[in-house]
Amino acid sequence: LGWKGEGSLSNSKSDLKRSGLLKHHVYGPMQFLSEIASTINRDYQIEFQSTPSLNAKNWAESFADGLEKNKKRILIGIFPGGIFEHKIWPVENYIKLIDGIKKIFPDSLYIIFGTGKDRNICEEIKKKSDAEIIDLVGKISIEEAAALLSYIRIVISNDGGGAHLADAVGSTVISLIPGIEYDDSIEPYNSRHLAIRANVDCAPCYSFRSCPTQTYDCMRKIDVNKVLEIALMEINKLP
Repeated sequence: LGWKGEGSLSNSKSDLKRSGLLKHHVYGPMQFLSEIASTINRDYQIEFQSTPSLNAKNWAESFADGLEKNKKRILIGIFPGGIFEHKIWPVENYIKLIDGIKKIFPDSLYIIFGTGKDRNICEEIKKKSDAEIIDLVGKISIEEAAALLSYIRIVISNDGGGAHLADAVGSTVISLIPGIEYDDSIEPYNSRHLAIRANVDCAPCYSFRSCPTQTYDCMRKIDVNKVLEIALMEINKLP
């Protein structure tokens, strides 16, 4: 669909990538519309809008104010879980990353987001990390998460809805991207320059539900030190 009938549903994805036709997913709907309606302006800008309810905004404001009541804190959001195992960075890497940031920024505070399915991952991080962690896994709505993320300047996340939600509300998102699709296709759009991938021979596999090699290399080989370096660089940019 779209791309003048040359979409990835029926054609070689490597050929499409080389020809410049395989673009970030956000362009797909507009590309499709521009091909069926000549009046569509192709010189468009992509913007995202998130409008949580007043109740959600009030809750998030009160929550954030409480965290910064005594002193200014560096709030860092973490989305360590996911629906599919082959899209999840190892939990031990998240622990090393969080403790590495805390060593440089002792006043940093970590807020873990996710669904009830991510409970075990969150519990392991809380048990083994030395950092101060607030656990919101399975405890708030998507709307409340969106409102709260607008107060969180740095978010570190696996590929998933949380990364894109944070990106949409203006957070700087450091995303850990699996080798399922080509680069610059599914990364959080506004922070795609901060997306981190591992260079593995089996990528892209286009296997959306499981790792075809059962090695999970595209996530396991994302280096903790590289993620830490980028996270520290972005934190140092904060006012």
